[in-house]
Amino acid sequence: FITPSINYQCYHFQYDNRIMAKQLLDTGFELWVPPLAPEKDDGLPTFEIIGTDAQFIQIPLKPGEKTSCMSGAMAYMSEHVKMAVKFGGLKGMFGRIVGGGSLFLVEYTNEGSEDGYISMTPDYPGVIVPIDMRQYEEVYAVRDSYLCSLSFETGVDTNVSAGMNPTSSPWACCFSGVGFIVQSIKQGDYSFLQAQGTVIIKTLVEGEE
Repeated sequence: FITPSINYQCYHFQYDNRIMAKQLLDTGFELWVPPLAPEKDDGLPTFEIIGTDAQFIQIPLKPGEKTSCMSGAMAYMSEHVKMAVKFGGLKGMFGRIVGGGSLFLVEYTNEGSEDGYISMTPDYPGVIVPIDMRQYEEVYAVRDSYLCSLSFETGVDTNVSAGMNPTSSPWACCFSGVGFIVQSIKQGDYSFLQAQGTVIIKTLVEGEE
């Protein structure tokens, strides 16, 4: 286990070197720059993303704190972090499967009296994209994008289910490679998505497609 202080320094080093990202030519796309994690009251980051092309996320857990992830995402954890399986009802399980996720959500809780930690990683080489869910009512992603989530502040569990592709054209769904079904993610503090390759972003202006 790498100490939190070392992890935090690596996190800053990695991100500071990417602040120089600029617009890609004249297309309006930009290289995505991962945000710095907010700090807890004791100065530790809420989460730490470590690595480059095959990243993992490490989450400090105070006594009683918990996090959720899809089955098979956990890489390692401290001694007193305990696992529980969440069913979420038949509708919830069906929605996760159709959305490309696992049958169950796995919840890890620090049941000890001291600070603990847990780490998750995607099941393929890639980068981890943190999304502040408090800024969005709902996030649509391609199937099997969801990795894990936090709900320290809101106390509301993240809802992961299947959603319909919001495109206006059925033909676009058929031939775009995305399909009719996408993954719908709602609520919680942060959700972490898994992606491959280089992540770029573009903000569409009103009327732009």
